[in-house]
Amino acid sequence: MSIKKEEIWTFKHRPRRVEEIVGNDEAKKEFLDWLGIWMKGKPPIKKAVLIYGPPGVGKTLLVEVAASQFDLELHEVNAGDIYSLEFIKKAALESSKELSLVNKMKIIVVDELDSIEGPKANYVLNILMELINESKFPVVFIANDGWKPILYPIRNACLMIEMKRLSNKLIVGYLANICKKEGLKYEEEALKVIAERSEGDMRSAILDLQFCSIFGKIGVKEVNIVSAKDRQTDVFSAIRNVIYAQSFFSAKSVIDEFPYDQDTLLLWIEENVFRFYTNPRDLALAYDRLSKADIYRARANKERYWRFILYFSDLITAGVALSKSQRPTYAKMQFPQTLRVLSRQRQSREMRNYVLEKISKSNHLSLRKALDEIFWFLLVMLKNEEFKKRFAKRYELDEDFMNYLTNLASNIDVKIQSRSK
Repeated sequence: MSIKKEEIWTFKHRPRRVEEIVGNDEAKKEFLDWLGIWMKGKPPIKKAVLIYGPPGVGKTLLVEVAASQFDLELHEVNAGDIYSLEFIKKAALESSKELSLVNKMKIIVVDELDSIEGPKANYVLNILMELINESKFPVVFIANDGWKPILYPIRNACLMIEMKRLSNKLIVGYLANICKKEGLKYEEEALKVIAERSEGDMRSAILDLQFCSIFGKIGVKEVNIVSAKDRQTDVFSAIRNVIYAQSFFSAKSVIDEFPYDQDTLLLWIEENVFRFYTNPRDLALAYDRLSKADIYRARANKERYWRFILYFSDLITAGVALSKSQRPTYAKMQFPQTLRVLSRQRQSREMRNYVLEKISKSNHLSLRKALDEIFWFLLVMLKNEEFKKRFAKRYELDEDFMNYLTNLASNIDVKIQSRSK
């Protein structure tokens, strides 16, 4: 049985209407009732909703299908992709105030809300609260863990909608329909095994079904050939699964296993593939496909043509795996240097922006003026211990922020001394 590589079944067999989404009928009704009030031209009492529940139950799917069904303009922000505090202002807050160019009502979606953490968390949550208060359009937050303590202010401002884990019976029924559409013979017992392994995750079950379809039928024997997946697969195992994969779907399945986003997966593969591929031709082909993947990703982000992401996913997994003509050698995995540098730069930039926000609000200045006219002089003044204590108290800065400023001041001092010499 041949399957075109772009026809991933989670996309090919996705519902077209909200009514076709399996399970969670109460949650679907509650969401549609809330959205219906917006569509009548006035905001409901709760201007935002927080949809929460385990992975693969259709949280994001519900919003995407509703947007398509009711001809709404969808604006999505993935909380895990927020690389700066300005990003969320531009991507979500500004778009929530502007009218659509095609005169459509918008719906703003912030996915993976519970991934927000670290020194920027409180500030980002304040921006999201501003988004709720100022948005002229419906706002939807999506999280696996809606009861994470840090999300307390968001919960208070949102209508909470829980989506529960899907039953094996519902999953088996949906898989059976897919088999019929694909002309696949199947044993119901085999579908039950897939459903049980999925642990209520419909997306995972569909991907498992597609993988098993390479045998031409879905029987218990075929399903058992595919071992149950470890849902806590670590990064190193996932990368090795790409490097050593012998088929398209075995490499592609790593997307479902990898614990981080696909951009991070690209960085890990890019950093490590040359350690495993010893044949120059294989290595050149692998990097050529990684470069093409980067082009598809850039086009998808620039033109918002998200179907290109499918090709991006294929190239960084199956494209790399099928580049080799001989078995890869064993090598020690290395953490991507790009991630190390970006992580340090990002944290430093976020801490600086947080301090600038404090200064600009207190002194009624723009961020640019706070940076140009105060920040760099402030670093020199912080060498005075008494001033440092008063400054920390006035702007409510904890030890981490003060250490950051002190270290930055010492680096500047070193540069000045070296120039004087």
